[in-house]
Amino acid sequence: GREGTPELTGYETALVGDAALAAGLEEEAKELVRLAVDSLDGWMKDDGSTYAIVSGGALLATCTRLGNRMAAIKLAVPLLASQLPDGSWRSRETQPTAYATRGLAMFARAFRDEQARASAARGRGWLRLTQLKS
Repeated sequence: GREGTPELTGYETALVGDAALAAGLEEEAKELVRLAVDSLDGWMKDDGSTYAIVSGGALLATCTRLGNRMAAIKLAVPLLASQLPDGSWRSRETQPTAYATRGLAMFARAFRDEQARASAARGRGWLRLTQLKS
């Protein structure tokens, strides 16, 4: 975990895992993801913090790319539970909403999950409504 802001563990693991995949190091990527998911209780906070949602969404996308359904479910569940009624996450912030929406959309397509598909659609709708004209 990361000192000071352990909630960024998932985000940073996703970056390194995606780089490992791009370099053809799939087994190394899988091991990194396994370690991050095994320590989920230490960084995926129940308070729905911005960093935890960004981390969860980013790592969910990486788990989905790796085809790791069980790890992806562990990440999708808290994201689904923390979505606000208007489709956003974390006090109507765009960054966590974008990461959560992206991760859930990838998960929904890969594993044919209707709840994640509907959640991602609500997230996309909220992002469209809040997009600046510029």
